Amino acid sequence: MNNLKVLQLHFFILLATFSVAVSQDISTKGALIIASVEGQVTVINNDSQQPLPAAKIVAGGVIYDGHTIKTGPSAKMILLLTNGTVATIKADSS
Repeated sequence: MNNLKVLQLHFFILLATFSVAVSQDISTKGALIIASVEGQVTVINNDSQQPLPAAKIVAGGVIYDGHTIKTGPSAKMILLLTNGTVATIKADSS
């Protein structure tokens, strides 16, 4: 069962990476793919200082260059960089 979850996660990451590559017309800046979100996570646009809608902060979503990620208590966000690196933003980070 555990191997199935790992396989599903790898497939999801591959699919998300392909989706970002196909949708390059949205932005030419760097991007992060959201692999998972747990707890209260806020993403702020640095230009407008406005938070992104919660509907965009979900697994499979994309965060472009120029945003700040803030996590609350007991929160965590796992991100996939375009070079394949996986980064984890732990609780109470900004």
